[in-house]
Amino acid sequence: MIPHPEEAKFIVMAFELVAAGHDRPTVVLRNLAELGLRSNKGKKLMHHTFTLILRNPFYMGMMRSKTWGRNKGLHEPLISELILAF
Repeated sequence: MIPHPEEAKFIVMAFELVAAGHDRPTVVLRNLAELGLRSNKGKKLMHHTFTLILRNPFYMGMMRSKTWGRNKGLHEPLISELILAF
């Protein structure tokens, strides 16, 4: 997996801002939407979708499976486990 440079910067910013605890995820989503964060279809992200992104271990280099649980993926992580542990 190769991250899309434009989208990856928003994902990293989202994790860093939420982990820092300065703003609630709703406020972070609103600010990132103003900066240009959009869904694959070009629409603003819904709060639920944003929350799913923040809880997805894929961004720290992990894969999730019903059969095998959570395991290290072959892709490079965008964020560290420390940021995800907010």
